[in-house]
Amino acid sequence: GLNEVSFQRECFAQAHIHDGWNHPLQPHHVQAAHPICSFLWQPHTRLVGYYHLGPTDPDVELGIEVYRRMGALPTLIPGQASDDPSLIRPDHPVARRLVELAREQSP
Repeated sequence: GLNEVSFQRECFAQAHIHDGWNHPLQPHHVQAAHPICSFLWQPHTRLVGYYHLGPTDPDVELGIEVYRRMGALPTLIPGQASDDPSLIRPDHPVARRLVELAREQSP
């Protein structure tokens, strides 16, 4: 966003999904994703997800695919503090998939 500040030696950046706050995500979000920022800025900067991917959201797989196509690491956000803590444990299928993606993308 235009209200964000970058600092010298910063090694991460948020990856925004164009028109992504119109929940839920749709297949056109996946088709519109491209890795141009990853291509230009890695290995200097890692892209991390900005979209609110919840482990039980119906569009979580689309969100993971958008970020995979961008070359960004999805960020899992469980929602409310009162949500079931098992949703972000490594044995949860979505959390496990994100850990596997992180391993694949690590240098």
